[in-house]
Amino acid sequence: MTSSRRTQMLDAAVDILAWQGSRALTHRAIDRRLSLPLGSAANYFQTRDALLRGIAERVIELDFASFGPIPEERVGRAFVAESIAAMILQWMEPPSLTRQRARHELLLHSVRDADLRAEFQRVRKEFLIFAARALDAGGCLTPHEHAPALVALYDGICLDQLYYADRAAGLDVLSDQVRQLLDGC
Repeated sequence: MTSSRRTQMLDAAVDILAWQGSRALTHRAIDRRLSLPLGSAANYFQTRDALLRGIAERVIELDFASFGPIPEERVGRAFVAESIAAMILQWMEPPSLTRQRARHELLLHSVRDADLRAEFQRVRKEFLIFAARALDAGGCLTPHEHAPALVALYDGICLDQLYYADRAAGLDVLSDQVRQLLDGC
């Protein structure tokens, strides 16, 4: 029961952080959201820093769970570009959208929190490995060299879709953007 209660609290915290911001994220807000006795969230996360680290762990866990399998063999650039574009689009829709917004709040906080920043840097290294494997499947000759560009493209597209776009980009548009990167490999 403990881990499911903890997970419920973290999911509520992700939602609060994403849609109401860091100032609204309190132990009491989590208790109220889940109709729990006041002090319940504080029993699981004694400090705000512990809560923020728990949220980061939950966001990261859900991110990695949402990755699709990468083919071991070469499948072509068009397939890889469309797969990456589809993943980006999926991450821009609920409930993934909430997670992405919470991640950006956490990234801002990590500027002032060395432990949280170190966790995001560790995860970025794992994203780079995932990106290199995807690039390799798409026929890139130097996937490890181009992986940072793919991660940066992904981050840029997500930022654009989260904060600036009037409407979601279509699969074709996003696929073309990823394919242009792959064509440079």
